[in-house]
Amino acid sequence: MCPSQHTRKEKCLLVMKRCWITRGIEMACYSLSRKFWYGLNTFPSIAGGSGYASCCSKTNVYVTGGNQTLRSFYKYSTALNAWTELAEMNENRCSHAMGCVNDVVYVLGGSDKSYNRETGGWNALCSIEKFDPKVNQWITLKAKLNIPVFDSAYASVKSKIFMFGGSLGSKVGVYLKDIQCFDIALETCTTLYHHLPMTLSLGAACTNNNDVYIVCPNGNVIHFNEETSPPKVFYESTKSQLLGFTAVFIENKILVMGGYSSIGETDVVRKIDILRKNYASVDETRLPFEKNSNELFAAVMHVDRRFLMAEIERNKKTPRGKGQKRI
Repeated sequence: MCPSQHTRKEKCLLVMKRCWITRGIEMACYSLSRKFWYGLNTFPSIAGGSGYASCCSKTNVYVTGGNQTLRSFYKYSTALNAWTELAEMNENRCSHAMGCVNDVVYVLGGSDKSYNRETGGWNALCSIEKFDPKVNQWITLKAKLNIPVFDSAYASVKSKIFMFGGSLGSKVGVYLKDIQCFDIALETCTTLYHHLPMTLSLGAACTNNNDVYIVCPNGNVIHFNEETSPPKVFYESTKSQLLGFTAVFIENKILVMGGYSSIGETDVVRKIDILRKNYASVDETRLPFEKNSNELFAAVMHVDRRFLMAEIERNKKTPRGKGQKRI
């Protein structure tokens, strides 16, 4: 018996947007087969803000913290197209790192937004918490980061969460080259002997199997594979400063989404072809969000087709060029 069309899933690019000047979280997805944007359920009741962290499992997107909701924890389900508020974290956190294995969520470091007299800036954290979904509770681990840090780029590879660079919180901005690794299976944290080729803060990382690609705010891309390759500059860019952007790997390309807030290009999608090592704008589409000081998260996930079918009816009334867009 063929599965019902309502139970089939479609491979999509999910993009989540939050903004420090407006309330709520918006979620949209781009169908990779239909080449079309669809709106998913928003979460309008919560405060806006920046400095939140996000990660995903096969079926859920998780969001924690941020400078206006410091202990918050939310889950979006692709199976239900619905948001759920879960137990608050034990500590205030913003600009932290996050990862997920088998729906067990981890948060690492960040800042509690308190003032640190020694550094003259925000207080950086070294603590690590994990969320146990069976009891809906956060547990503070004995393991700690070797270097307390916030604004790191981060990525999960198998059972490890890597944190790249970050800030120590000084007013003058002390940025790091260090790579920290949290081993989920062992619940231990180490600092790798490899260093990034440059200091880094406010970058965005994406993965392809064991390969990690870290997009820097100046547009450069660093490649890292713990097993085969120390970190090195994979692509050099001449683009302007990026802020609030995200990166996702798909079909041998890195999509760099958002950024360029100083020139109003927070809805831009650009792609880096890792085989040809070239960089191009995706002129055929823009992100389906209003231009604001947005912070984004993106992931390739499977969405229940019934939610996309519901959007087709509404988009039929949308003039060509406003709703029907291609990547």
